[in-house]
Amino acid sequence: MTVTYEVIQDTVLSGTSSIGIGASAEVTIRDAASGALVSLFEDRLGASGESNPFNADANGQFRVYAAPGRLQISIEFNSVTRVWEDFQLIAQSARENLIINPTARVQQRDSNIAATAIDLGKANAGFGQGDRLQGFITGTASAGEYAAVSNANPGSTGFAFRFGGVTIGAGGKMSFLYRCEAKDAVQLKGGLGSFAVEVYHDVGVNNVTIYIRDADVEDVFSAVTDIANKVFSVANLAVTRIVFEAIDFSSDNPERGIEIEIELDCGSVTTRFFEAAELLLVKGPEAPPFEHRPYVLELELCRRYTRVMDVKSNTGARFLLGQCDTTARIACPVDVRGMHDPTAVTVVVSDVTHFDGYAGGATSEMTVIALSSVGDSSEAVTLLCTVTGTPFTVGNAGELIQDETDAAVLTLACEL
Repeated sequence: MTVTYEVIQDTVLSGTSSIGIGASAEVTIRDAASGALVSLFEDRLGASGESNPFNADANGQFRVYAAPGRLQISIEFNSVTRVWEDFQLIAQSARENLIINPTARVQQRDSNIAATAIDLGKANAGFGQGDRLQGFITGTASAGEYAAVSNANPGSTGFAFRFGGVTIGAGGKMSFLYRCEAKDAVQLKGGLGSFAVEVYHDVGVNNVTIYIRDADVEDVFSAVTDIANKVFSVANLAVTRIVFEAIDFSSDNPERGIEIEIELDCGSVTTRFFEAAELLLVKGPEAPPFEHRPYVLELELCRRYTRVMDVKSNTGARFLLGQCDTTARIACPVDVRGMHDPTAVTVVVSDVTHFDGYAGGATSEMTVIALSSVGDSSEAVTLLCTVTGTPFTVGNAGELIQDETDAAVLTLACEL
């Protein structure tokens, strides 16, 4: 993969009562943590090196390129030194990538999906453990699953989205599906955009088609309109970076949301796989090299669409507080501010009976036998936890408790 560097440029000025030009000022750039001089270059691709320290030009201006990171920049002029102690040089592609969780590192969900459950085409697309990227099968699948793995071939981390062990009949296709929210996709309006992804498969030399579409109604993808598509030949067992550049959005409506499909035309296959990682969608005529965002930032971005409120831990922890609204039910409000569409949040529980309910006036914890939700407003949903019997007093405080003998996962979701 081609390595590119980020620009550092500024103009050196001097003086207090009057401002002058810092002609030929000496500039030194070090690693902020170690204090070591960093490698500098005259161009983005690093073809020509630059000395360190170096001098600004006669107008006090300078421009150099360096690898992203925390830097210390010191400037000396007329025997006076000024220092920027913690200069953050951020990779441009990481900052601009509109794809959330492009490497599958965030895996909030509890389990993967059987290929047979998603073989009804795009309308039946679903999520495996990996956040944000859905998968679906075209054709009739009899085996396999859609997953997120940590020992994959594409990408630099080992993490990737994966169809594994898939068996499909004639006309079979495996597709990854990503949907970009209108509030982000609007950046592409009226100009050019570029997409890239690394893929890997074992179905022979086959075509991978990239489809770019916009939603007919803002953030509603039941009906979409084609913007562009392109076919790429991808060799068997070869990590391939597909680059689809200069996509023209000028006559389309990306401000309503963008849908991207990565389709492998595999035909009839037995126990085969297809992997994808390092997805990139940026504004502009070219796709830059992929850069990673910090995991904690990626997780927070994913939580706009899905929030797992508990993990399998068998702790018996007090989980949610609420109030008994009937003698058999506790109503627990949950804050959903910041989610994509708080009024459309759904609640998914892997095993309801692995939660208990307890309230003032009851003599013991009671098994929860049903759990539903009501969307109150743009700020909260209320979980309605129905228990066995009628042990509660209306108006008493109540709480949802994780069962000590087993565990369950409770998920809030408002995916596109």
